[in-house]
Amino acid sequence: MSLGYGWSANLALSDGNTAVYSYHTYDLSLPRENNGYGSTEDDGEIWVYIADNGELEVVLEKASKYCSGKGIYSAKHLFLCCAHKIQDLYQAQGTFPQKVVGDV
Repeated sequence: MSLGYGWSANLALSDGNTAVYSYHTYDLSLPRENNGYGSTEDDGEIWVYIADNGELEVVLEKASKYCSGKGIYSAKHLFLCCAHKIQDLYQAQGTFPQKVVGDV
């Protein structure tokens, strides 16, 4: 039985209207040294834009290498969870968060 998956996204660049996050994912069922927990290699980038209507638009640059892409805990699901966390923190703080982490 899987323990789930986690993610971490760090703000790499921001000009106030656009933000780029480097992110990586990891499998909570695997030993720490084997699954990306402390990986310095990121899975990809998440681009966040403030649209004309003030809402955030989020674009995934590259999918996770630690998720199979199948089932409820797919790479897309992790991306959506991460994007929602960025949006929630942006709405609460009024600025792009420096870091977001989570797991499912």
